[in-house]
Amino acid sequence: MIMVDRPRFYTNSVLGRQWWCHMWTDGPAEELHAFARRIGLRREWYQEHHVLSHYDLTVCMRERALKEGAVLTDLRKYLAACRLPLEPS
Repeated sequence: MIMVDRPRFYTNSVLGRQWWCHMWTDGPAEELHAFARRIGLRREWYQEHHVLSHYDLTVCMRERALKEGAVLTDLRKYLAACRLPLEPS
């Protein structure tokens, strides 16, 4: 299943100030990559992460993902259910 969370406001020295959210899967990474291609994301935007590998999405791309079938999920609750730490110890 492809999942997205609610947008949060981030400030980044490269991207500036913008609303972003995450898109991830509970299945194989190839499922996520195929979905990302379908909604217009580049493979090089994928972020391998020790906690949860994902794509970052703008609000516009989040809406596109939801229209294509992604499921709105609370990231913190998902990580807690998987027993994954939000930050490394």
